Amino acid sequence: MSSRYCGESIKSRRLELGLSQAELAADICSQGMISQIESDNIYPRGDVAVKICKRLNLELTELVENDSYGKTVFSCIAKHLQKHCYQKANDTYDKVNAKLLENPTYKGIHHCFKGFSKLFVEDDVTEALVEFTECLSQYNKYVGDLYIAWCCLGMGLVYKQMGLKEHSLNNVKRAANKLITLKNNQDATIESVTDIYMDVLAVCLELEEFQLVNEFAEAIIDFQKQVEQSSGASRPIVVYRLAEIYEFKSKALFAMGKHFDGTISQIMAYALPIMMAMRRLLIKSKVAIRNYWK
Repeated sequence: MSSRYCGESIKSRRLELGLSQAELAADICSQGMISQIESDNIYPRGDVAVKICKRLNLELTELVENDSYGKTVFSCIAKHLQKHCYQKANDTYDKVNAKLLENPTYKGIHHCFKGFSKLFVEDDVTEALVEFTECLSQYNKYVGDLYIAWCCLGMGLVYKQMGLKEHSLNNVKRAANKLITLKNNQDATIESVTDIYMDVLAVCLELEEFQLVNEFAEAIIDFQKQVEQSSGASRPIVVYRLAEIYEFKSKALFAMGKHFDGTISQIMAYALPIMMAMRRLLIKSKVAIRNYWK
């Protein structure tokens, strides 16, 4: 089935339920997006597709049964995992059909994701290790470097729980090195790379590898700046999760006895959210004043 079926399915179901485009779009997206989906064959992004299906009481498979469906399901699972919503990710596996897993890319990614489910939902480190190993050994040439890095992080977490520090450290180092060499694309966005990288920092901190935490924190900041600069964006560079990165730096620096540098990083960690809030307030104030004088 083509993406044409997607727009027609949404429109048909919406009319069947007696909903207007505005009612379907409420708290999900703009009415214009619904109109575009229905008329121009635009497949909605993962989070929007899930919400539309829920409101229309449709399964994702009823929208479209091509590669877009697979990308949508796996995108939803990935977002849950990045935010540590492991139970939600586990619940979404039910939407993965067997036919989809005939594709080696999705099969490999599925092993990666199931590894985190085994580790954090079922608390089974042995099965988690099996899933991560399967992805890295059998599907590494299909899944891409983002998922290889994610699997390496998973292996590091497994070995940390097993008390095998060197094995854990080697894997999180490999994950970190993979992540900061990725190019910005649909899967490896600044946000997805940084979310995974923050878990690398957390593991290194727990393993008391404080120098590595400091080095890796600088590396992820540099990575974000390079990606922004290479995109040619004219806007000021805003580092994603910068306050949390500085919080990791401050803990590592204090642990190394570098109290002055640690204090500076701690001040940055506390000050940045306030500065960002003030910046947002200033922007809103400017808009309000401009609208008032129109």
